[in-house]
Amino acid sequence: MENQNVPVWHSQDTYAKITIRHYANARDYGLENPSRDDRPDVVREMTDRDRISQILSMLDALPVRGEEMMRFSPDAGLIVLELASDEKTEYVHIYGNHVKTPSTGYVSNETDRIKERALVGHLWNLLEAPL
Repeated sequence: MENQNVPVWHSQDTYAKITIRHYANARDYGLENPSRDDRPDVVREMTDRDRISQILSMLDALPVRGEEMMRFSPDAGLIVLELASDEKTEYVHIYGNHVKTPSTGYVSNETDRIKERALVGHLWNLLEAPL
């Protein structure tokens, strides 16, 4: 049986849709209730399996346990990844350019930060792409 206390980036291998939401200020997003009527500045929805697979692979390249704790101002930018399937919806939060790991820490070694920057850069490219 799988240990439910081990952090993971996502609990499934495939998702029907990934939604990327960018908020200029983290305060525009209701962390206590992700389904509330919030105010993202940019929203992109993807159902293409190759794009979804690429994002999941980039997430999986990062450690699930961050070694560093950080505190961000409510004025910090925020990207929220929403991983949606028929069974469930899961979220990944990126404050500034730092991915919050499932253990609630942030990566600190340079090798992982390079992977983190690649993921965040890829998400920005998707957010800025013309519709």
